[in-house]
Amino acid sequence: MPFDSIPDPAHIRRLAFALTVVFLYAVFASDANAYTPTTWTIVIDASGPGPRPAGYTVNRLDVVGGTGCPYQNTDALLLKICKNDKVQWQTKQASADLWIFDEGAILDDPSGNRTHFFHGTGGQPAGGFTDGNTAADITTHHEYFIFISVGQTPYFQDPKIIVGGGGKIAGILLDNIQNDTNELLAKYPDNPDVQKLSKDVDKDVRAVKQSLQLQDESKQDYKDHN
Repeated sequence: MPFDSIPDPAHIRRLAFALTVVFLYAVFASDANAYTPTTWTIVIDASGPGPRPAGYTVNRLDVVGGTGCPYQNTDALLLKICKNDKVQWQTKQASADLWIFDEGAILDDPSGNRTHFFHGTGGQPAGGFTDGNTAADITTHHEYFIFISVGQTPYFQDPKIIVGGGGKIAGILLDNIQNDTNELLAKYPDNPDVQKLSKDVDKDVRAVKQSLQLQDESKQDYKDHN
């Protein structure tokens, strides 16, 4: 076998990594609508001298028997959610007034309409489900503004939300994986390991893209009949 027909280990690792990414998308990130809605509750501790709240905690509630959003959130200031999830805020202090201004209006009010504002009092939660027109894009950070008053003490901060697991992003990355694989196969066409891995990647990319297409058709059918 000619020397230049033997790929170096870096090329093999690159192709193996591409195959791993394909499987991860097949399991986790083909489309966030494959998951049952998760409710994320951000509890804000509006205490101390301000102006920043003393702290945050993130609680999640999944539908019993469902498959909730795969993200695990520990940082309330950069919350990662799936489409169809619900986000709500509440204060630990029952005496606090809470206002949320969502710059991108990515959430709906109780009537199902996009809104920029939520207001909570008495320590009760305020928030809504992600709007159906909110794009899933792991590269976009949706900024919102928190304002809380406890007596005469104000608290405020500007955290962010990422709506991830989008089919659009998955499709782009799958195309990149496929292109990289084709380039490697063109460079080492006679190498049996590259040939086998290339076939595996091609098969799994097509399977995931078919899954994305079926989910898009299913969502469109649901919208047409509801």
